[in-house]
Amino acid sequence: MGRLPPDCGLSNKKCSGVKGSKVRLTYLLVSNADGSEKRPPLIIGKAKKPRAFKNQTGTQLGFDYQNNAKAWMTGGIYQEWLQQWDRELGERSCKIVLLQDNFLGHIVPNGLQNIRVANFKPNLTAYVQPMDQGIIRCFKGHYRERYIQRSINHYDAGVIPSNIYDINQLQAMWLADQAWDDVDTTTIRHCWQKAGILPPIDPSESTLAPPTIPISSLLCTASPNPDPITAVEDKLRRALDDLEATGVL
Repeated sequence: MGRLPPDCGLSNKKCSGVKGSKVRLTYLLVSNADGSEKRPPLIIGKAKKPRAFKNQTGTQLGFDYQNNAKAWMTGGIYQEWLQQWDRELGERSCKIVLLQDNFLGHIVPNGLQNIRVANFKPNLTAYVQPMDQGIIRCFKGHYRERYIQRSINHYDAGVIPSNIYDINQLQAMWLADQAWDDVDTTTIRHCWQKAGILPPIDPSESTLAPPTIPISSLLCTASPNPDPITAVEDKLRRALDDLEATGVL
């Protein structure tokens, strides 16, 4: 997800008093094709118990949180995450296919019973991975819009301009949780359709039983609704306009 507060602005001259944050977080996001299930994000930070956690663990605070020195995804973290998800699916008697890119850290452990992993071929992720068709982009857009609105609220509350962007790691994680909630089923379905990897299936011929995704939600049909990605970015632009209107940029 990169830096938590912004590290640049609209001004063409240097401004004093605002320091960039060194906190970094990596997010792993997963959803099914119709958006009816979104897993809680896997979050990777640097510190096991950041100061903002107040000596609590990520689990105690309600997050799926891991850490390492660089806040990067590693093979060990990914395998542990997959094995836990596989156990959860077994408890629900549910089997899935997980689509993933060929990133070196995406190492699949042996013995998975309920998850079959399918890798995209090299150099295709940007074209056929549904998350890369706008889901991640919308998540980031929702986060930025909420972050900007938070800064405006601080300004309206009388916080000095150099402090309106202040945010700690826990606050950023709460904000990101809300942003992931904001990514709705319309957005997810749109991005899966845009990827063009789902077969057009006649729902009248389907004999699949729950918990399989409803076939009607997988049909690659054109949506009469406006592009949800454009809607998110329009909302973000309006938030930036409101922030600029305060005169603090």
